[in-house]
Amino acid sequence: MKLEFSKVSPSGNMTILVWSKVERSNHAKIANILMDCTYHLGAEQVGYVEVSQNPKAIAHLQMMGGEFCGNATRSLAFMLVSRNFPNITIKNNLAKFYLTVSGVQEPLEVEVECDDNKNPISAKVEMPIYNDINSVCKKDQVNLVSLEGISHIIVENSETPFDKENYKNDFIKFRDKLELQDEEAVGVMWKNTEADGSISMEPVVWVKETDSYYYETSCGSGTIALALSIAKENNSNYQEFKIYQPSGKYITAIVEKNDAQFIKAYIKGAVDIIAEGYCFT
Repeated sequence: MKLEFSKVSPSGNMTILVWSKVERSNHAKIANILMDCTYHLGAEQVGYVEVSQNPKAIAHLQMMGGEFCGNATRSLAFMLVSRNFPNITIKNNLAKFYLTVSGVQEPLEVEVECDDNKNPISAKVEMPIYNDINSVCKKDQVNLVSLEGISHIIVENSETPFDKENYKNDFIKFRDKLELQDEEAVGVMWKNTEADGSISMEPVVWVKETDSYYYETSCGSGTIALALSIAKENNSNYQEFKIYQPSGKYITAIVEKNDAQFIKAYIKGAVDIIAEGYCFT
């Protein structure tokens, strides 16, 4: 099968976007082939670009396992501007539009920052959070954050150190203890707070459909989950965090809330195009 693709790096989280039409029944199988770094393109995740069924959105992103991915959504927004996709207007160096994404019910607003020549620089996406403040809760000594399409477990690295050699076994213990085996996707985020107050994390994500475990170089939904867990404990109605990823780059997370609920949340950051063209499976 000949496939048109783009390989992009949103803050280091290597992502393949497939522009060719592929039957959803083949998504997981083809994604596993494409993600293989020895025999194929190599990546941490694959998303398929489709026509959106919602008139408000200009395109749809279907992730390899039907999950939601914030970084992949940012990647698609960035690439649509890069490709001069129809119905995108750039005003004051910003392009704003909507996308639909697997794992999420409603269209998500995206914003792409451009230079004076209308070339995209970075992308921002509204994250599909639950407004209920209790979507972040303490359970078995860890924070559990529920998002549309994925749940994240926040672990303090100082209490349970991240083991890069055995993260899969540790991940399974956390996931199974919280009985999350039936979720579409689950992440475990090991949170580090440095001496200077900066925050970093070690993200591992499992997707049920592909049964894949990845220590990700960057994780958008994990970043917002971590930000929500911090924001819940603070009184400020607007909170912004720079959360450093294993790639060495950071994702900016923005949380708007009041005493009773989360209102909106966003992630934003750089996106780099690595390769484009055709591949074969």
